[in-house]
Amino acid sequence: MVLSHLYDVLIVGGGYTGAALAVRLSRQAGRALSVGVIERRDDVGRGVAYTPVHPDYRLNGPDAVHIVLPDRPSDFPDWLQRNGLLETDAGGRAATGAFFARRADFGRYMAELFQAHKAVNSTGTDLTHICARATALDTGPTSSTVTLEDGRQLTARLAVLATSNERPAVPEPFQGDVRRHFGFLPNPWELDRLAALASDTPILVLGTGLTAADVITALAAQGHTGPIDAVSRSGLLPMDQNPNLDQESMWERFMHTPPRFVKKHGALANVSDILRCLRLDIADRAAEGKTWHGAFDDLRDAARTLWPYLPFDEQQRFRRHLKSWYETRRFRIAPQVHAVLDAYQKAGHLTISAARVITARGSAGGGIAVTCLPQGPGDTWEKTYGAVINCTGPSTRPADSGNPVMAQLASTGAAVPHPTGHGFLVDRECRAISASGEPQTALRIIGPLTRGTFMETGSVPAVSYQIYKIMPDVLTLLNAA
Repeated sequence: MVLSHLYDVLIVGGGYTGAALAVRLSRQAGRALSVGVIERRDDVGRGVAYTPVHPDYRLNGPDAVHIVLPDRPSDFPDWLQRNGLLETDAGGRAATGAFFARRADFGRYMAELFQAHKAVNSTGTDLTHICARATALDTGPTSSTVTLEDGRQLTARLAVLATSNERPAVPEPFQGDVRRHFGFLPNPWELDRLAALASDTPILVLGTGLTAADVITALAAQGHTGPIDAVSRSGLLPMDQNPNLDQESMWERFMHTPPRFVKKHGALANVSDILRCLRLDIADRAAEGKTWHGAFDDLRDAARTLWPYLPFDEQQRFRRHLKSWYETRRFRIAPQVHAVLDAYQKAGHLTISAARVITARGSAGGGIAVTCLPQGPGDTWEKTYGAVINCTGPSTRPADSGNPVMAQLASTGAAVPHPTGHGFLVDRECRAISASGEPQTALRIIGPLTRGTFMETGSVPAVSYQIYKIMPDVLTLLNAA
């Protein structure tokens, strides 16, 4: 194949992470760069998370924490103000006064931010949207080559994998014939299929996390009155927001070296000690009449410092025993969404269960018969549902993602899957680690795919901070003669 273009940087994935990196490069580069963003959607910046247009899908945090540009921390709230959304989006303002924007509006903001910097930027950098799908990524000592679905090959001094785990994982009991059942919805973001469900349809939601909360909120908005059962191994819903605002912004907290939790307790090296210190901090807050949120936030801010130095067996202990507990407190929902879930539960429309599905089959009446095994004591139970909605989230293992680039990197050893099962192994500068154990100079991996290494890489501010940390090293490479 003939190489059709030479770039300084090729970014594979043009959702939030890829768009944020491209914009930051165009603002901070020491010279004019050529940066290509490979994104098959029509816009760069929306991705999976911010494409949904349902008006009740809201950001999980208030507008002020969605910091994309550290030198302009209020850029997103200012954009909301300029576009009149603080006034016209009547459902965005919570009782606390904080504003929780629609996800689709944040996606629009990111798309406009990318387009504005594509049109003009302070460094003269050429930002190009390559509207295509990448199918392979080959890396060498000084450059990387990306192959596109149409056969084109593009080369760059630096390739950056900025995708998330794309394809929702279908739970094992639904991987047989029932997967093709008209009542099984494998992709929870297919809003047309949600809207087509009859209002009295009995529904089973697989999962009780953020995606499940969105789906149940959408069903409530369309007047669903039938019973909804939601099951997960933990049976835990995402928690509510912190009622006590921190005096420092999230970005200011990120700048603490060491983070507040580490400064107070030290660099703890096992999960039991971390949990013990967290409980002490929660008790101290309770004595002051405060909730658990602030103490937990201090731990969250320290996770990127503590996690990389935990022994692997400690990381696995966390995954087995505390992961669900941590995530339901870490990834909170907007008060508006919390109110919907609470009202549905009180009205008897929504039941949450700690259980796992062990069998699923098409029933004689046209529905889906599902057998569940409760966590803990109790007998199995079987119910028939008119629809089953898969909200378990994507597989975190690169080979299972459905993304050909991730599968190829894993199979060739160009990038090693993280032993915890979360994304890829990278070094502190987000350089991919190859099967030989060497960091790849011409390949970086950022965003959710680095969770196994850093733990905190899935939110807007966490990704923004990750880009901030690696930018000096990236610019040193790109600015070298």
